[in-house]
Amino acid sequence: MRGNRTAAQIRSILAPGARYVAASGPKTNRVLGPVPHILRMKFAMKRAGVGFSQFTAAANHDDLSYLAGLLASGQLVPAVERVVGLDGVAEAIDQIASDHGPGKIVVVPSKIPSQPEGESSPAERHIQ
Repeated sequence: MRGNRTAAQIRSILAPGARYVAASGPKTNRVLGPVPHILRMKFAMKRAGVGFSQFTAAANHDDLSYLAGLLASGQLVPAVERVVGLDGVAEAIDQIASDHGPGKIVVVPSKIPSQPEGESSPAERHIQ
């Protein structure tokens, strides 16, 4: 999920004979959406001898339930770089703006009022 990277950056991490799969969703450009970026990537990968495929993500209940099951079972593990409380949001936004690392930054309120003291939230338990 590196849609903000150039073809050269992507190619530098691909093994010979690899296939790059571009996943995209709706974009703010009402006319062309992600099409210009996808075409640039497709032609750049073809010139480099890398396979290319593209699909457009569309969330639906069945797929999200399936993913939730994989997460709950541990078969799918999200790439979480770090977890911050509300007091760390400003720093997290700065890090994201400066091209942060490979994992996501998760914001979990430091204390959820309905949660007993010392007990972790379901999100925190999943991340741990």
